[in-house]
Amino acid sequence: MAILDEAFHPLPPGTYGEVSINGENVTTGYEGTESGWVVSPSGERWFLTGDEGSLDHDGVLRLTGRLKEMINRGGEKVIPRQVDEALMEHPAVEQALCFSVPHPTLGEDVAAVVVLRAGALASEEDLRVHCFARLAPHQVPSRIVTVDEVPKGPTGKFQRIGLAAKLDNLLSPMEEPPQGEVEELVGQIFAAVLGIPVPSRASNFFALGGDSLTGQQVISRLNSEIPLDLPATLLFRYPTLRMLAAELEERIDHALAAMEEGQHGP
Repeated sequence: MAILDEAFHPLPPGTYGEVSINGENVTTGYEGTESGWVVSPSGERWFLTGDEGSLDHDGVLRLTGRLKEMINRGGEKVIPRQVDEALMEHPAVEQALCFSVPHPTLGEDVAAVVVLRAGALASEEDLRVHCFARLAPHQVPSRIVTVDEVPKGPTGKFQRIGLAAKLDNLLSPMEEPPQGEVEELVGQIFAAVLGIPVPSRASNFFALGGDSLTGQQVISRLNSEIPLDLPATLLFRYPTLRMLAAELEERIDHALAAMEEGQHGP
C-alpha cells in the first residue's frame, strides 16, 4: 500500500494523497473502463482506489474520504467528512452531509444538509457559528439547510454528488426585499460590489458570486459607512444579507451604549 500524489510519486508518512495498492490479490482492472492501474516514475505499478488518506510512521492507514467528493473551494480543498463530523458534534443534529454546490467564481462552494433530533431546534446561523469554532473559515458551509430526511441514492446510501441539484429549491433564497436602513445599506453594497441588482434579504453573498476578495471590498465599504472596525472574517460568519445586517445592528447598539456609558461615567 502507498499514498501517491497526482504524478504517482509515493508520499511520506503523514501526507494525504490517493490510497493505492498492489499485489497478487488485487484486481486486474475494471471491466469496460480504464484499468485503474498506473505506473509510478520509479516503475512500480499501483492500483488507484479513489480514496484519499494517509499512512502514519507505523503504517496505519487513515481514510478521509473519496477523492471525487473532495470540494475545491477556490483552490482550497475541503474534506466533506470533516464538515460532517463538525456538524454532528452539535447536540441538535442527528444527521449531517456536506456537499458541493456550483459557484460562478470559486468553481465550487460548500453546503450541508442536516436532520435535527426530535424536538431540537437550531437555526442555520447557530450551526454556522458552531462550525466556525471547529473548522477553518473556508471549510464552513455557506449554506446549511434543514430537512426531515437526507436524500439517498438508488442503493439507499447517502450520496453527496448530485445533492445540490436535488435540493435546489431549498438552496434558492426566498425573494424578499431588504427591510430597514441597515439591510438596505448592506443590499446596496452587495449589489455595487458584485455588479447585480439589490438582492433578497435571504441571499447568501457567496452564492451570489462573491468570494474572499469581493468580500473584503464589502467589509471595506461597510467600515467607511459605519466606523466599527469590522473584522475581515465577518462576512464568512454572516454571509446572508439579513444575518450580516442583524450583526451590524447589534454592534451599533453596543457601540452606542458604550459611548453613553462613557459620557455619564465618573
